[in-house]
Amino acid sequence: RVPSAFQNEGDLVFLLGTTRNEIGASHYLSVIHQLKIGLPPRLDLDREAALGKLILGLAEQKVLVSCHDLSEGGLAAALAECCMRSPQHHGAVIDQLDMVLQNGLGPHAHATGEDQKLRTDALYFGESQSRMVVTVNPRHKEILVHESQKLGVQVFQIGKVSGSQLRIGDRIQLSVSELSSLYERAIPESLEDRKVQS
Repeated sequence: RVPSAFQNEGDLVFLLGTTRNEIGASHYLSVIHQLKIGLPPRLDLDREAALGKLILGLAEQKVLVSCHDLSEGGLAAALAECCMRSPQHHGAVIDQLDMVLQNGLGPHAHATGEDQKLRTDALYFGESQSRMVVTVNPRHKEILVHESQKLGVQVFQIGKVSGSQLRIGDRIQLSVSELSSLYERAIPESLEDRKVQS
């Protein structure tokens, strides 16, 4: 079984799958903008099948050190969970997002009428389907890239497991202990707010 949390200092962090400008019906819109609008992300069954086949194959080859799906909260939330669940409280430096911003929509974006540039909020918090954050030992990088390309799954190296902070570009920088504290306080504070309102 492949764990979902970061395991080793120096492992490389990759984003697998296609990110689209899809923030409709997202947790981001609801929490940050207090909006419950828009269409949810589309599901492409062929992409989902290709990603599943890729993950299973890499797991069988023991290439993956960790693997986490992207769902509620998108990439930023998944990375935070990878840090918070790490037994060693590993952080990560995610400093290679430019390629995703330029090419994350996929090679056929123009043909489908999509805007050619990926929005930053969609990259950080969008909930596009059929995506994973995975880590690998640097010596397995080429295997991951080769197998992803063979199955037509977009693959981006976005950073590495490092230190005790989560740094995502120049927008997010929090220690793993701060992340854990925020997470642990969220439910009690939400319940307290509801008591006050009722």
